[in-house]
Amino acid sequence: MAPTSTAPAPPPDSSSDEEEGPPRKPQLSLVVVGHVDAGKSTLMGHLLYELQLVPQKEMHRAERESRERGKASFKFAYLMDAHEEERERGVTVDVAVKRFETPSRRVLLLDAPGHRDFVANMITGAAQADAALLVVPAATGEFESSFLENAQTREHAVIVSRLGVSRLVVAVNKMDAVAWSRDRFEEVRAALVPFLVRDAGFKEEDVALVPVSGLTGENLTKRTAGVPDWVPRTTLLEAVDALPAAKRPVRKPMRLVVADAFKVVGATIVGGKLESGRVRVGDRVLVAPLGETAQVKALTCHGESVRRARAGDNVDVTLSHAPDVTRIHAGFVLCDARAPIPVASAFRARVHALPLLSVPILNGSQLVLYAHSTEVPCTVERIVGLVGAKPGAPAPRLVRRGQTADLLVRVARPVCVEAMDDLRPLSRIVLRSGDASVAAGFVTEVTERADVVPAQRAPPRAS
Repeated sequence: MAPTSTAPAPPPDSSSDEEEGPPRKPQLSLVVVGHVDAGKSTLMGHLLYELQLVPQKEMHRAERESRERGKASFKFAYLMDAHEEERERGVTVDVAVKRFETPSRRVLLLDAPGHRDFVANMITGAAQADAALLVVPAATGEFESSFLENAQTREHAVIVSRLGVSRLVVAVNKMDAVAWSRDRFEEVRAALVPFLVRDAGFKEEDVALVPVSGLTGENLTKRTAGVPDWVPRTTLLEAVDALPAAKRPVRKPMRLVVADAFKVVGATIVGGKLESGRVRVGDRVLVAPLGETAQVKALTCHGESVRRARAGDNVDVTLSHAPDVTRIHAGFVLCDARAPIPVASAFRARVHALPLLSVPILNGSQLVLYAHSTEVPCTVERIVGLVGAKPGAPAPRLVRRGQTADLLVRVARPVCVEAMDDLRPLSRIVLRSGDASVAAGFVTEVTERADVVPAQRAPPRAS
C-alpha cells in the first residue's frame, strides 16, 4: 500500500534513453533503511546466505565470532557489519555495499546505518538509490519505539522520499517474535501507511508490505512451512524483483560521483557510481572541482575488467596523468572534459521542511548541506518564496515544518551539483541542523559558479 504526496513532486527525469548494445539485466540500486535494531543487517545477511552468495567458510567465521562475543543471533548481521566498531557496538556505521541478482535485476544493495549518529552516512546511500527497502520490526514494543516522532523509521522514510526515491518495499521484520500474528501485521500496517501517505509522500501503488523474519529466513526467498496462509504470496526477493527498472540518462554528459580514491603503482583509482553518460578506456575526464584532467587507463565494473561503462554502473576507474590522490575526495565528480559539471558557490533550491524541524528556517540560518557524497556547511542567504503563496506575496520571513520553499543557499566551499532539470540525481540535497534533518529537496538553479583551477592539458586520447 502507499500514499499521495502533499508536497510538489519533482518532474520525471526525461533524459532516460536506453543504450544500444547487447541486452543485460538492468541494475537497481536499493538502499536499506530503518530504525536502529530493526534487524536490517541480519535480514540482508540472511538474504545473501539464502541466495548462496556467502561462502561456507565466511558463514562459519561469522557464527564463531558472534558466539565469542555473546551475540550468537548476530551471525547474519556480521556478514554485513564487518568493521570492528560495528561489531563492538552492535550497529551499522557505514554503508555496506553488496550485490545479488533476481530473475530480472542486478541489485546493488546499500545497507545504510540506522543509528541517529550516522544519518549522514545513510543520506549518502539514499542519494545513490533507485528504490528503498524500509525495515520495521513487528516485535511488541519495538515497532512503537522505532515509530516515535524523532525515531529513524520516520526520518529515513521522509528523507528517501524527498531525495526522489519513489518506490518502496517495506519489510515487516521479526514476525517470528509475534508468532506470525496477522493482527500484529495489520496493526503495524495501520500505523505505518497513513504516515507514508501524509508525511513521506509515497504513492499508495508504489509501496509493497512484506512480512518476513530475518532471523529464521522465512519469506525471504521462498515460502516455507512456517509461513501461515494469510501471508500474501510474495516473498521479499519477489517484491524487489517487481520493482521497475530505473531509467538511466545515458545520453547526458558523463558524471561519476567519487566515493573513494586510492593509489596503486603508477596510477590513481577512483570508485563511484556513474550517474549519467558513458565512459570508455582512453577517455579524457575532468576531476571537479579541481579543474584538472586525467585519462582513463582501465575500468572495473562488478569485479570484471571492461572497456566501457554506462549510467547506473558502479565502477572503479584507473586514471593516468591524474591529480595526486590526496587531493581527490569523496563528493568530487569525474566528468566529461568537454561538458564539465557546474561547481557552485551558491544555488537556488526547492526544499520541503521536514517534521524534525524544531526552529523555523530564517534568512541567515546556518545549516549543513548533504549532496550525494558531499557534506559542507552552508547559509540560507535568502528565502525566495513559499510554494503555493499568492502571486505578488512578499518574501516570507521564515519557513516552518511542512512548508515547501525556494531558498538561495551559499556553501562554505564549492560543491559539484546539477540543476534538477539537467540531471536529477545530482540535484538531490538534504539540509541538517545539529543531529536533525530539517529540509530536503532539489537544486533548481546554480546561481553562482566557483572559481576553480584552470583545466590542464591532457595527453592525446588513446586510439
